[in-house]
Order: sequence, then structure tokens, then C-alpha cells
Amino acid sequence: MEFFTALRKLLKGEVRLDLDSGVMEYRGGRIVATPASSLLALVSELRNLVGDSAVILVERLGYAMGKSTRESMGWNTPKEALEGLREVAKFGGYGIVEIHGDVVEMKNAPVSNFIEDPVLQEYVARYLNGFFRGLCIEPLNVEFRVKEKSIRVKYRFEECR
Repeated sequence: MEFFTALRKLLKGEVRLDLDSGVMEYRGGRIVATPASSLLALVSELRNLVGDSAVILVERLGYAMGKSTRESMGWNTPKEALEGLREVAKFGGYGIVEIHGDVVEMKNAPVSNFIEDPVLQEYVARYLNGFFRGLCIEPLNVEFRVKEKSIRVKYRFEECR
């Protein structure tokens, strides 16, 4: 319970936790956690089902997740989405998101255990491409920093559709 109290303070009261009903919300948007290791299972199943097309599906899934996150959180501009992502990432267990000019760095990301595998790097990069596009942010380059256990995304804002 101390963890949840600290988390609530960190997020300035924008979190609603109702353990009796199993509901967790941030700014009115429902948060549902999944194990980080599910990425391996997802990629494996998609590759078995559709072969090389799996990477395209992963990117489209990323786009759907980014767009639905942007809409459910009420982020109207790419800048709002980027700022909001910093808070939601902490709350969702995705690590620390830092913004340095036109670069987003995700430190201690849950995919850090997988980024040493070049095959999974491609899938994670494509997922992130889709996710950021769903936030109306165009990723220009995704860089995996294995030693630092982080991912850096150089970006520019694009118009929301």
C-alpha cells in the first residue's frame, strides 16, 4: 500500500485505484497491465501465423495502441502526447521517458531484456514506429542502446488525423 500511496502522490492525484473492483485509471482512462514477456509470445505467434508479414502487423498494432492511448487520455496535440507519455510510462511500468530536444529516451524500458536480439529489435522498432505515429509523432530513427538498456527515438511532430 505504501507503493500505491507514493504513486498517487507522484501523479498528483490523477490516479484512481479501486482494488476491490480491480480498476486502475489515469486521468479517467483505464490502465490494464500485461507482462513484458508477452512481447516474445506475440512475435512468435504472429510469425507462425503470417510469416514475414508479422512485422507489419506489429507496427499496425503499435499504431492502434498509440492512437487509442492519445484519444483515451485526451491528448489533442503531439506535444501534449509527448508530455503525457512521460507520466503514463511511469505509471504503466514502461520505465522512465526523458525528452532531450527532438529525442525521446526510454530508460529502464521493459523491452530492455530483449533488445540484444536483432530480430526482436526490428519488431520493437516497428511497434514503436506505429505507436509514435498513433501519438501524431513521426519517428525518424530508433536506436537501441544495449549497454545503457535504453531506446532512443529521434522524432518530429506531425499533424493529427
